[in-house]
Amino acid sequence: MKKRVLVVGMLDSVHLARWTSQFAGTDIEITIFPSRRFRNVHPNLLRQLENGSVSILSALPKKLRTFFGYADFLLYENKFLSLFGLSRVNKLKNCLEGDSYQVVHLIEFQHAGYLYIEMGLGQKQKWKTILTNLGSDIYYFSQFPEHRKKIVELLGAVDAYSAECFRDYKLAREFGFMGSELPLVPNAGGFSNEVFELTKVPILERNEIFLKGYGGEFGLPDVMLAVSEKILLEYPGFIINIVSVTPDVLPRVLSLNKNFPGRVNFWTTRYPIPHQQVLEILGRSLIYFGFSKSDGISTTFLESLIMGCYPIQTNSSCANEWIDKGFAASSVEADISKLFPIIDSVIQNKDGLVLASKNNLELAKGLLKFEQIRKTSILYYQ
Repeated sequence: MKKRVLVVGMLDSVHLARWTSQFAGTDIEITIFPSRRFRNVHPNLLRQLENGSVSILSALPKKLRTFFGYADFLLYENKFLSLFGLSRVNKLKNCLEGDSYQVVHLIEFQHAGYLYIEMGLGQKQKWKTILTNLGSDIYYFSQFPEHRKKIVELLGAVDAYSAECFRDYKLAREFGFMGSELPLVPNAGGFSNEVFELTKVPILERNEIFLKGYGGEFGLPDVMLAVSEKILLEYPGFIINIVSVTPDVLPRVLSLNKNFPGRVNFWTTRYPIPHQQVLEILGRSLIYFGFSKSDGISTTFLESLIMGCYPIQTNSSCANEWIDKGFAASSVEADISKLFPIIDSVIQNKDGLVLASKNNLELAKGLLKFEQIRKTSILYYQ
């Protein structure tokens, strides 16, 4: 007998798509409800929809999947229709009350989680509710009183909690969570054998750097740009690759590109870099930088461990927990005076990095394989 699971999450999220991909071919039937407005369904999720491993609650049939985002916007973001009770929260409530889901999985707090408590159902339900923490859901947002109140209410309304950092399990308990702690795994799942076997440029031949270039609420573009410029000045043979450049950061990246012709490549959030290309760049980069005000475990951080690229992550993340497992990486303050000595040491000591990258790959094979994490993830619903 199949177990019916309603996953509430962001349809354009790579994390959601990678999570649900783990359950293909199992006796778990996954239906996805969009937790917020979206323009496009993530390509990975579209493939799962096409092969029937998931279904999406939409007003349109599967063959019109290209228009899912438009239909969702017209129905659930329309102020006029909301006067007649047609809203995202009411749709979710009707789905839960009218169908026989055994598990409701809320992936992310600020949309899926808040939507759930907005229904006002109380705590005793016919289904079990799982809440998954993505990145900064508790660590960052709990500093704001209006969010902290909702976080406490949400944690009191669910049966089980999952996160990818021990830090966040501890915080959940501090905010009153009394339910079950599910096994800690990366919330985007593991990595296939194909990823582990990708071709990598030998460490001694690498002369590229990989950085995240987003601004907005979580980014630290001032630090990212300062580090980029200093590397370009100090190491004339190096090339900088900046991905996920947001509109607020783009003018400064364009200026950097102009000042260092032929040595700065970048990709914007509007025209994102394909995932396969991310892995290729990591496989020829010496260092990966993740600068943020708050994070969990960046998927790119984990990918860099596999691809032989030395990761440097700001200490607002959980990178330290992976360093404690034995991985060679750095968790450091977002301060160029603290960052650059590490950068300089890595660039000047490529020989030492050869052994460290081999160690990272072997540890990753033991902890980050797709099938291993998949087995643990399936237990969530059993």
